[in-house]
Amino acid sequence: MKSNNSIYSLIIIAALFFTSCEKSINVNVPPQVSRLTGAIIGEVGTPLYVTVGRTAKLTESGISTDLAIRDAKVQLYEDDVLAETLVYDSSVASYPSATITRPGHRYKVRIAAPGYEDAEATETAPTLVPVTRVERQYDVRSMDGSKQDAVILTFTDPPSPNDHYVIAITGPQDSFQYHGDFCVYSPDPAVESPQEDVTEGSVCLHSYGIFLRDIIFNGQERAVKFYVEGGSLGPYYNGTDSIYAHITLWHVSEAYYRHLQTLQVAFDAGNNPFAEPVNVHTNFTNGYGIFAITAMEDREIR
Repeated sequence: MKSNNSIYSLIIIAALFFTSCEKSINVNVPPQVSRLTGAIIGEVGTPLYVTVGRTAKLTESGISTDLAIRDAKVQLYEDDVLAETLVYDSSVASYPSATITRPGHRYKVRIAAPGYEDAEATETAPTLVPVTRVERQYDVRSMDGSKQDAVILTFTDPPSPNDHYVIAITGPQDSFQYHGDFCVYSPDPAVESPQEDVTEGSVCLHSYGIFLRDIIFNGQERAVKFYVEGGSLGPYYNGTDSIYAHITLWHVSEAYYRHLQTLQVAFDAGNNPFAEPVNVHTNFTNGYGIFAITAMEDREIR
């Protein structure tokens, strides 16, 4: 019993010792500056829709927080000439424009709102890059016991350097059926993954976002090969018609390319407690968000 009393005494003394060593530290957190945000993702040959908001403060939480700004002054410039001042339209929850974007022209969006520093972003509308052909080859390889088809997308890259592309492969879908994201593999050295080297053709790429640049094929015809499980491509018969999978080629700017890559990494890291923090790329000055104009070509995979 004496031994137990001695142990209890030592525990109490140790607790008092460590308690006496505690020190309160006051941390002065600098005030957080809320900034404007903008989201403009348009397509060549169509008008733009500008969504304006603000960044949330540390004291704000919950999905009910309204971050939209409906009284901003939004100006759209074409080739450095003011084209129009946009007005908020509640029916589309954005600031719609009447200007039709044209390939090769430079556009700037400038946003001003009371209490915020002005934000702006610039984008040059890309040219359409036509798809020459799409070919499907059945059961060309096996992976983990599953048969895979090859999908070969062929297009001719423009002679200008530094062209960026995003490719999406979607399963057959109609108003009654939808196929979500699935794995796509590619042995093409021009295909990039935001996180891994893909030249082995064994890295799972998201079917909704496959990235490649023209560094090694500038100005040339390129046939890019992908491997996909045949079941993901269908086709699907809805009782009336056959619904086919699609492959889409987006010609995009470097800014939008980097935005989508970092967004994909952030999405993948969302449920990983060990993942590094990811800053999603923005092309706004004095604000956050993305201004992108794309040129898109879509084809069926038969």
